[in-house]
Amino acid sequence: MATAFPTAVTTETVAGLSFELEVVADFDRFLDQYLATVRDNLDRPPYYAHLWPASRALVAWMVERPALWPGRRVLELGCGLGLPAIAAAKLGARQVVACDSHPDNGIFLRRNAARNGVRVDVLTMDWTRPALRQPFDLILGSDLVYERPMVEPLLHGVLQMLSPSGRFVLADPGRPPLERTLEYGESLGLATTLHAEDEGFVIEFSRETASPAGRRPHTPE
Repeated sequence: MATAFPTAVTTETVAGLSFELEVVADFDRFLDQYLATVRDNLDRPPYYAHLWPASRALVAWMVERPALWPGRRVLELGCGLGLPAIAAAKLGARQVVACDSHPDNGIFLRRNAARNGVRVDVLTMDWTRPALRQPFDLILGSDLVYERPMVEPLLHGVLQMLSPSGRFVLADPGRPPLERTLEYGESLGLATTLHAEDEGFVIEFSRETASPAGRRPHTPE
């Protein structure tokens, strides 16, 4: 399915950092054809083939913090085209792993990493059943929480893979479950900070002690 449609290469510039990405040329047609012809795995539509605005918001947040990446181990969940993973590698991360549960995702991610001259390890994985044992300094995700029942499995999976001093950084366009994501993170003892970017919101979760109010608002950095 991943190679059944024409692709195009586009140049994306986010916060001054440029990327070349191979995408499906006509995503709407691709999605319609998929849903009309595929009889199995209808719960796995090919969303990986499209660049979503929340991933751009996450990369903007990343580029604004260049000192955060050198020497770090980074994991991107639900990576799709892998823009944040590629950005982490460009910004100097020591190791970058990108995973997605869709079995067709890897071909796009590998091509995009090579096109941008970086190495990204690719893994097919469902975050509710983590297959990684070594902890990560930073775990990234964008547009992962479409429905409220997705919140708890996501955060529990993240906590199994996050180092004791690590951060989970989630970008979201402002979907209804965003508030529940913040609340549930705080109920697990995570400190949260909410940032507003041009193309969405970015939440930092860390294991440090949360404030009495639970949520720490964004402050200038």
